[in-house]
Amino acid sequence: MFQQRQAFGINCSDSSLEALELAREHDYFVVKSQSRVELAGGIIENGKIIQPEKLKVAVQELLAQATPSALSGKEIALTLPESRSFVQTYVLPRAIGVKQVPSALFSEARETLPVESDLIVADFQKVGETDAGVRYLFAATYSELIREYTDFFSSLRLKVSLITMESIALGAATVDDSKEEMVLILDIGARTTIASVFQNGALQESINITIAGNHLTAALAEKLKLSIAEAEQRKITVGLKHADGDGAAMLIIQGQLQPLKDEIQLFMKFYEQRTRTVIARVILAGGTAALPGLDEYFADNLGLPTTVAEPLPLFHVSMERSDLERYIVVLGLARIATGSYHGVINFLEHSEKDWLPAKHGFKKGPEMHAQAPVKKKGSSKKMLIYLLLLGFAALAFLGIYWWRYGSTLGNIFPGGPRSADGTALPEQSLNFVINQHVAQQKTMSFVFTVATPSGTAETGDIPGSLEDATFETSDLSEITPPNTDPVALMSKQNGESGPSEAPLAQRLADYFADRLWEAQKNDQIVERGIRGRLVLGSYFKKSINTTDTNIRLEGDTVSPGSSLSVTYQMLTMPIPSPFQSIESARLKSFTAENPAWKLMSKSYTYDEVATGRIQVAALYTFQQE
Repeated sequence: MFQQRQAFGINCSDSSLEALELAREHDYFVVKSQSRVELAGGIIENGKIIQPEKLKVAVQELLAQATPSALSGKEIALTLPESRSFVQTYVLPRAIGVKQVPSALFSEARETLPVESDLIVADFQKVGETDAGVRYLFAATYSELIREYTDFFSSLRLKVSLITMESIALGAATVDDSKEEMVLILDIGARTTIASVFQNGALQESINITIAGNHLTAALAEKLKLSIAEAEQRKITVGLKHADGDGAAMLIIQGQLQPLKDEIQLFMKFYEQRTRTVIARVILAGGTAALPGLDEYFADNLGLPTTVAEPLPLFHVSMERSDLERYIVVLGLARIATGSYHGVINFLEHSEKDWLPAKHGFKKGPEMHAQAPVKKKGSSKKMLIYLLLLGFAALAFLGIYWWRYGSTLGNIFPGGPRSADGTALPEQSLNFVINQHVAQQKTMSFVFTVATPSGTAETGDIPGSLEDATFETSDLSEITPPNTDPVALMSKQNGESGPSEAPLAQRLADYFADRLWEAQKNDQIVERGIRGRLVLGSYFKKSINTTDTNIRLEGDTVSPGSSLSVTYQMLTMPIPSPFQSIESARLKSFTAENPAWKLMSKSYTYDEVATGRIQVAALYTFQQE
């Protein structure tokens, strides 16, 4: 990592580019130049460059329009979205020497990495100590993605010297690294929420939650019968403030935020119990952080002081509030580029070969890595003995691996994982986590993309289709759980309907539609399976046929003559599907490592990232037997 008094960074997201040059003057940082351009959809998707020529034009515009002066540096820092990174903490015994830490960490990471280790680059840092040993933060991403960015900017005569995660850049801009306090940053974007814990300015742990701004907008559009643009505007103007005559929007947003709040609370509880520390406050960042009343919502529900992200006093910044929110990530990135921030992950530090036990030279500082030892001359006989011992060790390792993982042995070799018929499986996102949020529960998740005939498939996409299924029922009691009063449940969750709120009968229709799917989905899975199609256990979209909906209320109960008709859109894939092989390998690996844990449930959420391309997040919940 370079260290200089003046440096600039570029934050590349799916929707925009931000560039900022920062100069260090004594104990302060002064913004010398800044620039921002909007990106059209499809140029960058989930951190991957899709249209390099259009991106090149956008970057040239970014550099040309910088104000108040031109960007002078030729050495830059970049960020990657968290969804393209694998982040995990590991505890190593104190007996492990400094030279052995890298290989020991990589050996631990191999057990849970969703792709083969020779396809990634990684870095790590020491983040603390426990009774069991020393805690390290380990982060990895695709080596192909790193090459993609370095080659792209090289074609523009810009040298990329650092690539880090957005969360670390955000921490560098907002968290005081001279204080001992534990801070939780919630970066709530359009598609995901990143919850990150910082102490002394250094990232300690991070999780990716697939609930964010787009989910709020979609819920408003569906429940209030609005266009996406109208729903987005309603979300921005109303938020969690009870505007006159618009209580419905506020209640819908609250309902969508509840599972996000629950997941954050579990993450906080688990982290505090495991590290025996206490989170002191919460910082909100990301485009959704400006939602009216969101800071008060999290302050009340998390029981912690909550503020919207602002740059530290050490930055001399003169920007409007709206601009400041857009530049805050690249502001921290530029600070990191000056070399004045210690808690840094740099994906340019290591590749897989750097982690092999036989290699002793590493690039990190003296705290973590020792200098490479001087080679001594030895006899050829000793060399032969060493080679034989190394060969026996390799055979022993392969034998143990085969015993534990059986037919998945082939996956440790280059070329990526393969399905039962030997065909290469698509490369998956590194958004793969195993988190033990509560004492007797673990979750496992990963993300993949399905391309339907209406879209253009990309490398790694799984082929699929969208199919409709219409269900009807004239006896709602058959799909209602025992001892459940839907009317009371709806009244408790949403309150009595106001002037602009959806009628109770309409909200009940939504409730029964979800119950109807649960009652029918297994039959649909079997039926499509006979036709050679794999159906995931969740629907992509639902449409309640209001003309056929007849839910009548008699006082506080649903009339026995009520009926409902719903059309569900299901995502299906041809059998055998690469997804089945990936899922089987993930579950087999998990159960091998956790024999006392039983799979309790699995669910899927969907996000249409482009026309005909649907991103699926699979979530598995395990219970300790």
